[in-house]
Amino acid sequence: MREKIIIYAAGACAERFLIKHWKDVEVVGVIDGYYEGEFYQHQVYRPNQIKQIRTNEKIIVCTDRYQQIRTILQDLGLQEFKDFIPYGIYKKKIAIMWGNCNLEYMCAYMQVYPEFYDEYGFYYFPSLWDITQQEIEAYAEVFRQADLLLYQPIRINNRLGYEYSTQAILSRVSSKCKEICIPNLYSVHARFMFPQAVDNRMLPLRDNCYYILQDTIIDQLIEQGMTDIQIQNQIETQQFWTDSYLDELYEQYLTKLENMDRQGDIHIADYILSHLTKKKLFLDWGHPDKTIIREMAKRTLQYMGYENVKMEYENVSYKLYGYEMIVYPTVAQHFHLNIDNNELKNDNTSSKIVNVTMNLLEYIKQYRMVYEWNKELIRSRHE
Repeated sequence: MREKIIIYAAGACAERFLIKHWKDVEVVGVIDGYYEGEFYQHQVYRPNQIKQIRTNEKIIVCTDRYQQIRTILQDLGLQEFKDFIPYGIYKKKIAIMWGNCNLEYMCAYMQVYPEFYDEYGFYYFPSLWDITQQEIEAYAEVFRQADLLLYQPIRINNRLGYEYSTQAILSRVSSKCKEICIPNLYSVHARFMFPQAVDNRMLPLRDNCYYILQDTIIDQLIEQGMTDIQIQNQIETQQFWTDSYLDELYEQYLTKLENMDRQGDIHIADYILSHLTKKKLFLDWGHPDKTIIREMAKRTLQYMGYENVKMEYENVSYKLYGYEMIVYPTVAQHFHLNIDNNELKNDNTSSKIVNVTMNLLEYIKQYRMVYEWNKELIRSRHE
């Protein structure tokens, strides 16, 4: 017998949902705040008309704007899980994640593995950096309903507050929930590869509309009046850091990496160390490239008991490569890294001022554009 449901949001997500589940469901109504007319022979109603077409049917929210719709439905007196759910968890176990953007990218890889996708659907919270303590409490039922929690270790005394810590989050899930601790590579800081960076600091552009991390060496060379070609020559030929300083940074990294690896259920240090010289594994201090993220997804799936896991997909969030920095040639030479600077920000064209192939010289040109624009913004604010 097919389950009677109401679709919220008439669009592509709803179409995909119906194609996949048409044998399981019978649509008795469609709700949308903007769409007018009919959707697959069903009259589309406004949210405030739900009571006119609904008795006790479950509402399936078929949009990636779920959090916004969730608020609308709750304001109408409806309860999440009892009265409505996001389409991604229909007839699936509920998976949630708690951590930074690296974990988000890893979960995207896990979702393209068919066996995992058939069993689990992710319930997406607002970003860790955007969710408030009050909102965490508002999602209490989501934590209780979760069947799988993927989390990164977060200290009790973290800068966001106790409610964001691992201890607080683990206390919110039920005993049925499978908990898996994922390594937090952002906290390790691969500074030995990027000694020119300053704490992953962005040039403070309004709304971070352009992702560029501050490079102290290029800053200095611009201020010295050098042209782009002269800066390129300096970067390619000059040794800005001593060998002993670079070695010290690397030893610090190894210590943090080993400590991090011991904390989690998933281990990745061996992979990093065995592949470090083969390709560029980090885009900046804290963002691993898709190779590491894909490997973490693979190992997580294997840890969960999935067999014959192959992760050959190129499913990468478009934001991932926006933070990419250059690796100075002398640094690459010192650590025997097989890295060049010929195709930077290749997977994130939106992070370029001019969408062209970004080699070292083009990186310097666009960096200067942002640097000088930022100086003008600062100057104008103080006039």
